Amino acid sequence: MASSPISRADIKHLNKPELDHEIKIRGQEPLGKNCNKRKQLLILLQREQRGSITQAMDAIVVTPIEAREVAELVTITVQKLKSENERDLCRRHSRYSARLNHYAHRVTRWTETDPEVKVYKDQILEEIQGAFTIVDQHLDKLSARISLIPVDDVTTNLATWGIVDSDEETDVDSENDEYLNENHLNPSPNEQTNRRNETPYLSVNTGNQATGHAPLSTFPRDPTDALTDFRRRLNFTREQQQGQDEQPAQVVDNRPVYNSASLAPLKLHKWNVKFTGDNKMQTVEEFLDVLDVKCDAYRVTKQELFRSASELFEGTALTWYMANRFSFTSWRQLEIKLLSAFSPPLYGVSLWREILMRKQKEGETVVKYVSSMKILFNRLNTVVDSEAKIEVIITNALPIYQEKLNFVDLHNLEDLEASMIRVENMSAMFNSNRETNNSERKRDNNQNGQNQKQRNQFNQKPQWNSRQRYNNYQYPHQNYGQQNQNFYQPPDLTVPPPNIQQPLNNQYQYPQRSHYYQTNNQNYRPNNTANQQVSFASQQVSPTGFTPGNSKKKNKRAKKNQAKFQQLGNERDQLWNVKA
Repeated sequence: MASSPISRADIKHLNKPELDHEIKIRGQEPLGKNCNKRKQLLILLQREQRGSITQAMDAIVVTPIEAREVAELVTITVQKLKSENERDLCRRHSRYSARLNHYAHRVTRWTETDPEVKVYKDQILEEIQGAFTIVDQHLDKLSARISLIPVDDVTTNLATWGIVDSDEETDVDSENDEYLNENHLNPSPNEQTNRRNETPYLSVNTGNQATGHAPLSTFPRDPTDALTDFRRRLNFTREQQQGQDEQPAQVVDNRPVYNSASLAPLKLHKWNVKFTGDNKMQTVEEFLDVLDVKCDAYRVTKQELFRSASELFEGTALTWYMANRFSFTSWRQLEIKLLSAFSPPLYGVSLWREILMRKQKEGETVVKYVSSMKILFNRLNTVVDSEAKIEVIITNALPIYQEKLNFVDLHNLEDLEASMIRVENMSAMFNSNRETNNSERKRDNNQNGQNQKQRNQFNQKPQWNSRQRYNNYQYPHQNYGQQNQNFYQPPDLTVPPPNIQQPLNNQYQYPQRSHYYQTNNQNYRPNNTANQQVSFASQQVSPTGFTPGNSKKKNKRAKKNQAKFQQLGNERDQLWNVKA
């Protein structure tokens, strides 16, 4: 296992370019702000110390432009170091040492194939060597001052001796990074324990090896403890050995030590988080993920959670906990054995199968789909390359995203998610416009249909029933019924027909209206001897309104109706003659 060129204490002193480089050589992409990058690098260092990951130790090929940029950063750092006075250098020497150490390990791995890069490399290493000389001289002076301080004097004001704790540094470059003052020097209770996210899914065969890396708890320090810290940093073995000789021998006790200030019971039943071990819809990994989120939300440490762990289990899981609760002394041990007992066999293989089979559903948003895939990737024991993640997510996405993203240059998951959201918004906008056009077209069609219906009602042709089959088609615009003069009505037989020959003085050769007739249509005039001498042009018109010669069927129907009307006329004449 390769040793890391930086330590955990150096992380808080690195700026953006240094953090990005340290994260990338460990196989991950930097996350967001500097505070998130520092947390990410801290997790990677812990995993590197456990052997979960290894740092890339290959030679680095850089261009002259990149080498010049690094040379400029080193020159600026060295110039700041040289311009510091004794008091400021006492406060900030740790920061300069961390940055120069980073650049020294980084530049040493550069290839020397390019002559210009080789010149920059020699220049940078020379400047770093001179800067380390200044820091060493300062530490020698500092150690000489500390050696003059009486050992038994605990009320000594270190400021009067020109000694300032380096943890109190306030560099201008990190004023925007509140991680130093808020999150690192005064960590929250959640950061005082070993978070499961920092050591995701260790193998269950590691046993108690994972428990050997217990996190360091941070407590409020007394100001006089700074002297002891300086002595420890400068390897004052005499004071350390004296302190060890004065301490009595202690009995090793494996039972967990609880802080009396935080013995208030947790109300975990209000979290509504239970693990049964029998529900296939909830895996043990999902249960532990939910617990991590709840602990962050309610500011509960894993040690406090360990004391109330019995409220988190039901059914088979509760039986398992009651049988093994004396075999673990910390939450990390409980977590490892819980994964060993309830994780499915070959969990890594089944998880990979689940990732490859996870398809985006119809109507599923991009945020939900990509977030689900990220959660599955985070549960893997191995580190997956960003390109592989992007390829799997695009392959399992809907076809519309596959078509649009094949020609987009994507570097990380953030770029992929942003591109998919943009495609989703454009597709939603297009569908909205299409639905609007369809609704408008449908409304126009309905309006046109109503207008056509009204026109059809106005121009409606008569039905062939007993009352309207004799209507005349020559006047379709008129209302058919009793008010139409062309509607046939049987004559009133109580009134004798007039024996009057009416003159033909109208345009259509029709007789003038008579009080003794309820129709002026000459096709239905009485067939008596008085009117047989008058010849009308309208006699050539078919009674049914059909013109002879249109078709055989129509001509046959017209002849039949004509014969019927002729018979009705004869019967009517006979009735009138009998009455007369």
